[in-house]
Amino acid sequence: MRKLLLYPELLAKHKYPTIFLLALVDGFIISALVYLSFLSLDRVGNRWYQIVTVSGTSMTPTINGGDKIIIVRPPQIEDIKPGMIVSYNNPFGQNVCHRVMEVTEENCLITKGDANPDVDRYLDENGQEIPICQINGRYLSKFYDVSAVLSSVWHKLLSAFQNSLVPRLSPFQTG
Repeated sequence: MRKLLLYPELLAKHKYPTIFLLALVDGFIISALVYLSFLSLDRVGNRWYQIVTVSGTSMTPTINGGDKIIIVRPPQIEDIKPGMIVSYNNPFGQNVCHRVMEVTEENCLITKGDANPDVDRYLDENGQEIPICQINGRYLSKFYDVSAVLSSVWHKLLSAFQNSLVPRLSPFQTG
């Protein structure tokens, strides 16, 4: 029969190899839960993506207010196609996440929120239209907070494990 353990000599050194193995699994699961919790709270920084909480409803039903979304690094302006959802700063300094409707010959974007009737237009103080030519990133997907789900599953597994290993003795039983 094939052995499934990678390091049987490590387990042989311990008096209770099953408990040692379970402690390793516990440590790994707890580390994963802590990392996922920090990730879902956007406490772990990186250069490839960021998690943003949406505050408006202009992209409903694709993206709803309160959703957490993943924004990845921006593509080259030549690679942006109509239908993509991009993130950019409007002239008022607000971060906007809207769908690209068209890429102009000047490599600027015409965008629109899915729930908005018209395309986005920003005017300066002279009434001239301000083009959208710089983007912060591209929408990848919604972010679902898996740490809460994993924590719930972990607690259920732990209680089932404890119930199966720890005999239930009544204080009135003698033994």
